[in-house]
Amino acid sequence: MAEHEFKHIIRVANTDLKGQTTIYFALRKIKGISFMMANAICSVAKVNKRKKAGDLSESEVDALNKVIASPIG
Repeated sequence: MAEHEFKHIIRVANTDLKGQTTIYFALRKIKGISFMMANAICSVAKVNKRKKAGDLSESEVDALNKVIASPIG
C-alpha cells in the first residue's frame, strides 16, 4: 500500500485551503460558500466532512471541484 502524503495546502476552486483544517470548515474560505453550502458540497461529492483537507485524495479534490463548478448537476 502506498504511503499517503499529507498536503499542507490544497487548491479547490482556485482557492488555497489549509490542510490542517477539516474540509467542512476549509470550504468556507471560498467566496460564496456558507456552512450549509459546504455541507451540501461534501454530501454530493461523497467526501467525509470531518476529514482533514490535507488528507483528501486527488479524486476527492476533483469531486469537490466538479460539485462547486456545477452545483445543480
